[in-house]
Order: sequence, then C-alpha cells, then structure tokens
Amino acid sequence: MALVTIGMPVRNERRFISQTIEDILNQTFDDFVLLISDNASEDGTYEIVQGYAQKDRRIRIFRHSRNVGSIENFRFVRDLADSPFFM
Repeated sequence: MALVTIGMPVRNERRFISQTIEDILNQTFDDFVLLISDNASEDGTYEIVQGYAQKDRRIRIFRHSRNVGSIENFRFVRDLADSPFFM
C-alpha cells in the first residue's frame, strides 16, 4: 500500500492531462498511487491516460461509461483510496 493516494477525477482534459501527469510523476516523493477516474471523456483523454498507466505501475485508471458529474466522479476516486493520506 502506498503512503499517499492522489485522486484525479477528469473529463475532457486532453489539452492538459499529459503535463499534469508528468508533473505528478516527476516529484521526488514517489510513495504514492495515482488514481485517475475518467468521467466518460470524448476527446481522447482516456487513451492518453492509458498510455501513462502502461508505463508506470503507480497509475490506476477507471472509466465511467456515462457522465456521472464532477462531484460523483470525485467521490468515486476518493472512495477508492486506501492509503493513510489522500489528496
């Protein structure tokens, strides 16, 4: 179990998702898991995230088949966290 879970609820973030993930992965602290919950993106966000997940075991991704709304998407990723710390 990682010390920190970083929850990232996303929807249609193709423009910014790569830089955001890179910034998280390049931190000096590395005892974390990055949970990404894609809220039925339609712009290729999920495919970009899949590429990162294949390269880094700390990334776990989930995808909703329909838009569940931003609050529910955040709750979903928060509820999946099993680390002592969550952000």
